[in-house]
Amino acid sequence: MVFPRPHKQTPNARRAVSRRVAVLLSGLLLLSGCASTPPADLPPCPDTGLVLGAAQLYDFKAGADKIEPNRIIAASLENYRGACRYDGGQMDFELEVDFSAWRGAMGTGLDRGQFPYFIAVLDPSENVLQRQGFSTTVPLDKTGAGLKTEKHRLRLPLADAAEAAGYKVVIGFELTPEQLAYNRRGEKQAEPQGAKPAKSKKKPKK
Repeated sequence: MVFPRPHKQTPNARRAVSRRVAVLLSGLLLLSGCASTPPADLPPCPDTGLVLGAAQLYDFKAGADKIEPNRIIAASLENYRGACRYDGGQMDFELEVDFSAWRGAMGTGLDRGQFPYFIAVLDPSENVLQRQGFSTTVPLDKTGAGLKTEKHRLRLPLADAAEAAGYKVVIGFELTPEQLAYNRRGEKQAEPQGAKPAKSKKKPKK
């Protein structure tokens, strides 16, 4: 993924871009710093984080109440790690994202789950510069749970490396309006004991 070089936009153009992603990004960012710290003479990596309300995905039987007995499968963005490198007027950002999945009472027989997600790049004013969609397939074990790690390399052309500190990289599931509303209600999600796998502690190679 290549980040576009910052450019001036008209107010109407900025609003048009923002509306396309506002349902997930507007005021919902939960950000923490990049996992690696560059030498003191270099600027930090962009802030990286998950989008509040889009870090879990629950799929229920069509037409049924959205309660635990009707759940088919669920997934969670468990963790992410990043490391950046500056070279010749550009920044390379290596990103790893961990996913977990576990099937529900209505998902008997499923041996995997497929989940759409996105990575978006925001400028210092939180205008969306780029938003790219992906899909991950998480295999499920005999207990109905599974883990998967996806790797991405992002590239940001920078006239001044110090600009990187103002950018943000955000990650979230691609949700339907119903799934997003369900997450935002903040309902307690019951999970079978032992069904959700432990978080991965792997570190990216430098």
